[in-house]
Amino acid sequence: MKPVIPAQTPANWHTIATGASPGTHSVCVWGSHKPKEVVSEIHGSDAFNSGLCDAEYIWETISRYGKKSIVMNYPGYPPTTKNVTFIDCLFTPTRSLFAIAEPTVYHNFPDIDTKDPVEIKPAENWKNLPPSNKPPLEIKIEIIPAELEIDPLVYFGLIYASDQEYDTLVICREKNYRNCITRMKKGQWSHWIKEKFINRHTGKTVTAAFCFKLVYLDKKGRFIKLYRTDAFPDGGDFCTERKLGNLLVSKIGPYINSAQSCGLYDTGVLDWQTLDELMEKEARWWAQAAEISMKKTNAVLFICHWHNLDCAGHTFMTKIDPESSSYNSKQAKHAWQAMKNYYRAADRFVGEFLKRFEGKDTIFVVVSDHGMPANKKAVSLINVFLEKGWLTKTDDGYSIDWEKSKLFLSQNHIWINLKGREKRGIVPQSEYKSLRQQIINCIRDIKDPETGEHVFAFVLSRDDAPVVGLWGKNIGDIVFCYAGGYRWSGPEVLRLNEKRVVFPCDGGNHGPMIPTYETQIGSAMATLLISGFNIRKGLSIPYSEQFKYSTMDIAATFCHALGYDVPAQSEGRIIHEFFRKVKKPKRVLKPMKRNFRKRILKKAPPVKLQGDVTDEK
Repeated sequence: MKPVIPAQTPANWHTIATGASPGTHSVCVWGSHKPKEVVSEIHGSDAFNSGLCDAEYIWETISRYGKKSIVMNYPGYPPTTKNVTFIDCLFTPTRSLFAIAEPTVYHNFPDIDTKDPVEIKPAENWKNLPPSNKPPLEIKIEIIPAELEIDPLVYFGLIYASDQEYDTLVICREKNYRNCITRMKKGQWSHWIKEKFINRHTGKTVTAAFCFKLVYLDKKGRFIKLYRTDAFPDGGDFCTERKLGNLLVSKIGPYINSAQSCGLYDTGVLDWQTLDELMEKEARWWAQAAEISMKKTNAVLFICHWHNLDCAGHTFMTKIDPESSSYNSKQAKHAWQAMKNYYRAADRFVGEFLKRFEGKDTIFVVVSDHGMPANKKAVSLINVFLEKGWLTKTDDGYSIDWEKSKLFLSQNHIWINLKGREKRGIVPQSEYKSLRQQIINCIRDIKDPETGEHVFAFVLSRDDAPVVGLWGKNIGDIVFCYAGGYRWSGPEVLRLNEKRVVFPCDGGNHGPMIPTYETQIGSAMATLLISGFNIRKGLSIPYSEQFKYSTMDIAATFCHALGYDVPAQSEGRIIHEFFRKVKKPKRVLKPMKRNFRKRILKKAPPVKLQGDVTDEK
């Protein structure tokens, strides 16, 4: 099915849950720009916040019927109704609002990047050392909290040889082997470790749980790789109903979210086996949490978001699609395997829910917010607009001073810094239409110098944007989509010293491009699978007809299936053909042509361009 524009994460997840277009629910970019604010304010860190969304969520619709919902790691937090319970909060696509510390890998491999380096040294000042066939070694392990106000925790790791070679790591709070927290050999996971983290400003203490895995330990004691999961609150703090959160932890253990660990794998810091083991634990936890929480609250709807396939696409699509400018056939085999592994993990994730929820009275939906084609090239509107004099650099020359610039651009939208509309706007009202048209003409003229191809699929004024489904006070003065394979760039080109307008880049992408863009390998199109109560079996939509379905249709279709009204601001349609066979009406063409007498004017009229059929004489 077709994503709304932009085919971007926040816009489409809000659309899926509301049935509203971005112009209606307001999340048009990675956030939302509101009139009367500084032109560059888009509330980017709140892109998934319910406070930015101007449309009714599906769980709010269901709440009007007195029914309850469970929302897990999905946009729409904080809660807007008492009849919804949130488990976790989607703060950014991969980061939870409640994570005390992000996952990491402690290692000393010189060719792998790291945020948490360790140094292996001879063990000093330890008490009660265990027997070791080689001199014991040590590392220092710091757990750096996500928030500045919380101080780091320090552990000490003791490496020793229980046999002939170094084979064991012990982690302690102080250098005393007798008081060790956990002991691991290569490939082993620790148990869950619970520690208190203190906010030095408020004095508030939170207990968080995490575990380690000793991924690698060199037999000669030269290299180590130690993985640690995210640290999440051990109590019910990650749940809007604390008692329910406590119940989940007591029954199925500490909360697990693997999304940030995917980043460690994608950048080559973590191995696949460790990530896969974590995702397997995660799949069971989330599915069990759904089962327990729905029974406990009598909820009729469970909705969650799992971001890992997006992580995979951004990293590996460029390596498997020959249309990418950074395609490398030597890397393709590994990248294909990585993509297959991720999709197997996704299949397992869905399977854990099917085990528990597939039944006669259940409707089961699997939906994506977009697809992921590979990038061909990047386009720098920054470089173009600087040359035109429409932008002003900051004093250091490495960014843009948007308040001193005539326009602001974000993703697929451009706002003119208009006096009277934007806070501290600088462009007079009298120049608005002229400047807008100049910008449109400028963008439309940009071509790839190597191919001669136009790098934009369309460029429209706000007045004309409804033709592509964008309308309302929240959209830009100019909206556009890049042609397939071309992506946006921002002020980072100044720091990169990239002066070209069109230049090669790597990675996969989705938001910049026209949503219907596809190659033989990848697609920007989203995916929908639906099954269960009252749903037709085995219906497969012909490819030529799939483009008529949109992420706006999900909420209306799902509510209809459950027997509820559609969300209040929904603009999508109920996909009736999912529920019954919809026949096209039979028609028989009966020609209505008559043999009119042709009469000639006494004076022949001038030759004119052909108009509508009713205008012709």
